[in-house]
Amino acid sequence: MTLAMLAALYSMAYDMQPYTAGFNGITPPAPFVFMGITFDPYGTTAYYLCIAILAFVTLSAKALLQSKFGTIVQAIRDDAERVRFLGYNVAYYQVVVFAISGLIAAFGGLCWVLIVQYVSPTSFEITLSISAVIWAAVGGRMSLFGAIVGAFLINGMQSYLGDELQQIWLIILGAAFIGVVLFLPNGIAGVIERVLEGVKPDRETSSDRQLASIGDSVKESV
Repeated sequence: MTLAMLAALYSMAYDMQPYTAGFNGITPPAPFVFMGITFDPYGTTAYYLCIAILAFVTLSAKALLQSKFGTIVQAIRDDAERVRFLGYNVAYYQVVVFAISGLIAAFGGLCWVLIVQYVSPTSFEITLSISAVIWAAVGGRMSLFGAIVGAFLINGMQSYLGDELQQIWLIILGAAFIGVVLFLPNGIAGVIERVLEGVKPDRETSSDRQLASIGDSVKESV
């Protein structure tokens, strides 16, 4: 449903040429200026601003995951029905998380326009959304920092292999995604975690741990 809505928005933005300039897109008339500081896209100021925004969003998301709200959200991710039986409004948490993800995506769009100095309806294409899924899968969809590593890794490879191998790069990317899904469900972050632990994973699933934590909090409140 999300991808279907995205395709509809793409068609609308593409047809609204008086506002979006269609395929040609829009170029900002001048570099971004904030509090008297000009962020030149070809200088270091824009780069450090993007790094600062990434650090702020990452640390904020990490702090949110460490809270009770984050514990409930992670439990919903693993088994929504069991969390619903504990008395939590699952739909409420899902809507809030969806809104937060939209805010994070807005930060990403801001940094994109700041550096590229260009935006067009092609940004609504499904290809970019699918790429984001691949970044998270390769880096580790169960890890916040793993998803960031996956984004850097895939885009870095694309910058090199995309020019060298051109269309073959898409086949390599698809094969990497399939391989990760089949053999590394937790991505690169899962491999690093296994190496650091040096032991076999506990039989207790993450869902059981999250639900146990929620159950304890419910008992305390009662």
